[in-house]
Amino acid sequence: LSSGSFRVLGFPFAVHHFAASLCWTFSAYFRVMQPVGCLLQFNELSTPLMNVRKYLLFAGYRTSDFEVTVCSLAFFAAFGLVRVAPLPFVVRDWISRDFGPVRNEIGTGG
Repeated sequence: LSSGSFRVLGFPFAVHHFAASLCWTFSAYFRVMQPVGCLLQFNELSTPLMNVRKYLLFAGYRTSDFEVTVCSLAFFAAFGLVRVAPLPFVVRDWISRDFGPVRNEIGTGG
C-alpha cells in the first residue's frame, strides 16, 4: 500500500481491484456469471486509451492539444461501445440465467 501508484491513484483504485478479485472468485466458485465476466473483461478495451491520455497529460500536453483530444475522443467512443452499450444485455442475461441459481445457492440476504 505504500507504492507510488497507490499514492497517485488512491484508495478507490485498490478497492476496485480487490472487489474485482472477489467477484471473479465468487463467479468461479459458484460457476455462475462466466459469460457476464467475459463481457466485463472485454470492457477493459477502453482502459489503454485512458492510460495513454493520462500519460500524455503527465508528459506535459494540454487537454486542448490535438493528441490528447484524439485520444479522449477515441476513449469516449470505445467506452460507449464496450461499457455502456452492452449493459442492457448484461442485465437481461443475469436476470434470466444467473439470479435464480445464485438465489437458490446462497439466498437473497436479510
